[in-house]
Amino acid sequence: MIPYHLDYDDSVWLPVPEQPTEEWPDELVAHYTRGLGGMSPTLADALRRVAETATAMRTELTDQLLVFCPPHLAPAIGFVGVQVVEDPDTGLDDAVAGDPTGVLLPNVEAVADEYWGEGRRAAIVTESSKPGIQAGRFNYAFRRADSLLVATAIADTIPYATTMLAHSDRLVTSTRLEGE
Repeated sequence: MIPYHLDYDDSVWLPVPEQPTEEWPDELVAHYTRGLGGMSPTLADALRRVAETATAMRTELTDQLLVFCPPHLAPAIGFVGVQVVEDPDTGLDDAVAGDPTGVLLPNVEAVADEYWGEGRRAAIVTESSKPGIQAGRFNYAFRRADSLLVATAIADTIPYATTMLAHSDRLVTSTRLEGE
């Protein structure tokens, strides 16, 4: 991995610890409680399950993993994984469109950023964990010299994914290589 940093709004995003502790689910609940001024036990239990899901999503290939959790949009929740790798060969379209979870062909579009230049974003409809509905995923890819930024934003419903889109666009394009 190539060293980088994210500039994110901590009222909207909460990083998933690399080594989550037993307190991690309560940290997510506390984030919402601060924003909402209180919370029902049912919502608190649901958020603890979200924290457990986030912990299970982390793999050895996961670098930055964040939970989308703006209290004012509760309970709109999603996740974004970001990494920057050295890869001079993978095409941007290939980096975003090759998603085996898609139930339809992805919609790939060019996106531009002042720092990263032209990149790609693919909108992908996937299966939800809830029977009978679809989920949404946005895959991103940008290149700067031999560095390839890849990111995935996912939510368990299409409305949640749509709500998260502008926030995930800003998060992904806030990524900066260290030393620049």
